[in-house]
Amino acid sequence: MIFDKTKMVKNQELQIEALTTQVQSLKDINQITKDLLEIRNSEVKAMEERLQVMESRFKAEKERYDLVLKRAATSNNINDDLRREYETQLALFKELREKYDLRVQALVAENNRLKESNGGTSG
Repeated sequence: MIFDKTKMVKNQELQIEALTTQVQSLKDINQITKDLLEIRNSEVKAMEERLQVMESRFKAEKERYDLVLKRAATSNNINDDLRREYETQLALFKELREKYDLRVQALVAENNRLKESNGGTSG
């Protein structure tokens, strides 16, 4: 009976030792898992920071692009306004030139008529 009890105690000690080893292994696995999660979390945080930097750069570039487009549109509108003004001024100038030419022709004709009438009376 003592032999059986000793054998049983020895078996229980072996079981305790095995369970202790198993508990220590589980603790090690738990610590390794925590370390891996910490590494993963730090990588995720670094990726989030890089993403924020990229998003801010993208936003700045988009704002710059929008500003360039607005300036181009403004420049185009100003160019169109200047072209219309130029065409208006050119049309006015042509009209003025035509009136000037008509007036010159009228004055030349009047001058010739006066010369003829003076030439006819004095000759």
